[in-house]
Amino acid sequence: MSRPDFTGVIPAVVTPFTADEAVDYESLRTQLEGLAAGGCHGAMLFGFAGEFYKLTDDEREEIVRVAVDAASEVDLPLYASVTDQATSVAVDRARRFEDLGVDGLMVLPPFVVDPGADDLYAHIERIGEAVSVPVMVQYAPDNTGVHVAPETFVELSEDVPNVNRYKIECTPTGPYVTDLLEAAPEGIEVVVGNGGQRLIDALDRGATGVIPGGGVHEVYVELLERYERGDRDGARELHAELLPFLGHIGEAGLESFIRYEKRVLAERGLIDGTASRAPAAEGDERADRLFEELAEPLLERCR
Repeated sequence: MSRPDFTGVIPAVVTPFTADEAVDYESLRTQLEGLAAGGCHGAMLFGFAGEFYKLTDDEREEIVRVAVDAASEVDLPLYASVTDQATSVAVDRARRFEDLGVDGLMVLPPFVVDPGADDLYAHIERIGEAVSVPVMVQYAPDNTGVHVAPETFVELSEDVPNVNRYKIECTPTGPYVTDLLEAAPEGIEVVVGNGGQRLIDALDRGATGVIPGGGVHEVYVELLERYERGDRDGARELHAELLPFLGHIGEAGLESFIRYEKRVLAERGLIDGTASRAPAAEGDERADRLFEELAEPLLERCR
């Protein structure tokens, strides 16, 4: 059964690299095939876990081209994040991604210059008006330092109809989800990030999905299926199994999260190796042993 755009389990695609730091496009294909086979409802390019900040413009375009082709072969909706900091550049990027065939766009608000509310609003508004595909806004103040009141997003969705999805990953998440959904016009959808650490609370408040890492994506699919068929206790049990793993792999920051996600994906054969472009997180023997202990029961669920 089809779902509305940007709902369900939509893992953030990691960018696989070869040992000499070239983009591994074949592993990109196998990763998307694995996400589709695992029951995911979409895939997201160029999230923070996708190392967009280590890619050239030409590489980003080629990644979209390859990913659109691969995703279409397995009937997997494909979305791409627009992360550019200049509004004019972001608008051009959004149009180009749409022309290449993505099913929707996510917009990371500009954060380097810490824009005021009017400039931030105009940035997202211009992107939404420049394209016809659905647009999701990523609200990640813990990563960007940019804080936005829910009322600003409500106004955006009222003024620009295709800006109708929001990825919420602030702290705390739940109250923000409630405030946004209670004030937003009909048809707005909210998903959460941060690996789904606050997923149950968000679902209770009306969220309709999650953008996690893709390493153990089947666990998220099963969790959401349990919740949607009324088995909230079963969903909470799965969530409780996930939390120690998520807490550990993200404890040392974004690069650590990426490193461990790639280890899981490589172990499962969904990408060919764990390389990242320098500078990248280095391993710690004790942390790696705990990672293996926490990952094993989740990997068993995915086999």
